[in-house]
Amino acid sequence: MSEEETSEQTLTRLGAERVRLMLGSAGLPMHLHGAAVAWLAEQDERERLRDQTDRESQRRQSVRVETATWIAAVAAVIAAIAAIVSVVMMLRA
Repeated sequence: MSEEETSEQTLTRLGAERVRLMLGSAGLPMHLHGAAVAWLAEQDERERLRDQTDRESQRRQSVRVETATWIAAVAAVIAAIAAIVSVVMMLRA
């Protein structure tokens, strides 16, 4: 860590996985422990929110696909009815 680099910059540079390993193996300088724990909690919360957003997006996409499927099914039924009506009208003529 250089003189100008903040604790957060150092942790960001190291990355969450490495910080976790260093915390667990006593490889992280003591003066960074508190900042590291708080930083990791923040990273975990961001990841949780990202996952939640992804799940919500997937759910919305699934609803759109289901709606499109129902619309296509209804259109197919309408087309089949129109075809039947056409055949019946041709036979009567």
